[in-house]
Amino acid sequence: MADVPHVVFAMHDPVVYSQETIEANPYVRRHLKTYLGDVLAEESMSLFRRYAPRALEYILAGGRPAQDGFRIGAPIKDEV
Repeated sequence: MADVPHVVFAMHDPVVYSQETIEANPYVRRHLKTYLGDVLAEESMSLFRRYAPRALEYILAGGRPAQDGFRIGAPIKDEV
């Protein structure tokens, strides 16, 4: 692990299990002084909604594919 004592982020990402990793791994916890989420979360979600709405859907669904078989990077109807 890199020597990164402070982690500040906008949105929790259930796809990568970052919060669970930090909670379950004493090595990681011991190296962090700050773990702060939801900083500018609404602004971040607005950017996702505007520029990557399907990626936001994927993240919020915890990495489960949408009903239409979403893949990251797949064009949405407005882009085709």
